[in-house]
Amino acid sequence: MRDNIKAFKPIFKKALKAIDSAVVEGLRNPFPVDPDSYPKSIRKIHDALIENAAQREASPDSGHLAKVSRPFDYYLPKFGCIVELDERQHFTNARAISLNLYPKKAQFGFDVAEWIDLCLQIQATDKDPLWRDEQRAWLDSLRDLAWRGGDFNNLLEIKFIIRIFERHVIGFSENPKKLSTCIKKYLGRFQIENSKRL
Repeated sequence: MRDNIKAFKPIFKKALKAIDSAVVEGLRNPFPVDPDSYPKSIRKIHDALIENAAQREASPDSGHLAKVSRPFDYYLPKFGCIVELDERQHFTNARAISLNLYPKKAQFGFDVAEWIDLCLQIQATDKDPLWRDEQRAWLDSLRDLAWRGGDFNNLLEIKFIIRIFERHVIGFSENPKKLSTCIKKYLGRFQIENSKRL
């Protein structure tokens, strides 16, 4: 499956390029990873993930889940949109914990309830480091939340962010045109809703 995903990514990027020729892969993420940089509504996610790691006897030595941010998957400057291609390893129990703490009235570029269900169904796990599931869930949460306001919304011009589960689109590997059409539907569906601030 990993080999399939690796082969699919260039096809996915080509489909994005058909939508925005200036697409950027691996855009630097400027948002800090220190939970103390954020309001309580975001810090509580880190706290819950730390507690979950402790229950698994997998606590990070520093007390912080991450030291550095990870790049965004893709950026479409034409739309001011981040596109995250979520692979299987993103659907963990830790991610379900973080998603359940998202603001209930906010709109996101994916179906939060569906993502929680997928986490509970797939229950992927990664133990390098031992707290990797919690770390990934924290970094994903920051991608979804950090840009929406506060002191950091001037670090990068983001109007909205969408998440696409690789399993939902990998079937279009041999038809990039249909893949582009599918991605456009995601853009159209979430462009207005996801632009709302918290």
